Amino acid sequence: MAFWKDNSTLPKRNFRFKVTMGRTSGGNADVGSTVNTHWWAKTIKLPAFSSSPVELDYLDNKYYFPGRITWEDVTMTLVDPSDPDAVSILLDMLTKAGYQVKGNTTADGMATINKLDSANITITIDVLNEDGTAIESWSLNNAMIITADLGTMDYSSDDLREVSVTLKYDWATCTINGVASSYFPAATTTS
Repeated sequence: MAFWKDNSTLPKRNFRFKVTMGRTSGGNADVGSTVNTHWWAKTIKLPAFSSSPVELDYLDNKYYFPGRITWEDVTMTLVDPSDPDAVSILLDMLTKAGYQVKGNTTADGMATINKLDSANITITIDVLNEDGTAIESWSLNNAMIITADLGTMDYSSDDLREVSVTLKYDWATCTINGVASSYFPAATTTS
């Protein structure tokens, strides 16, 4: 039966979400522990992927097998509050990844894999139900900023300042109602 005929279930709504940026290890109050929810996130594109199937010709037939999965970039638009400042948080993320402004005497070189690993930023997108409980959670693992548009100032506009960010990540994991999805399982360690 369709959800609009059943009073016991409700569809997921686009405006019920929250974004959390944080580190899984280490710590910085600005970029955050995993409890730093960014209430000023206005929009975010959920993770998407594409697959490149492998084609095999055998006699008269063609067979297809699963190929590599490529995770698509995620774009996010933030309203820039004055406190906490979204721009300073984004710049802190770049600094923690090892990027330094030219002329900075404390800079020890450019970004390296070790610095990116120590930054270890995880972005979590929670889809919420009507009670505010997360019913679907996406985690972007080892996320890094690849583009940031810090907005356009305009005397003729009284709109809120927006910051647009594009994120690249290694893989995404999904948890539905507290259970890791079998389609996108969380990374596990072997002993």
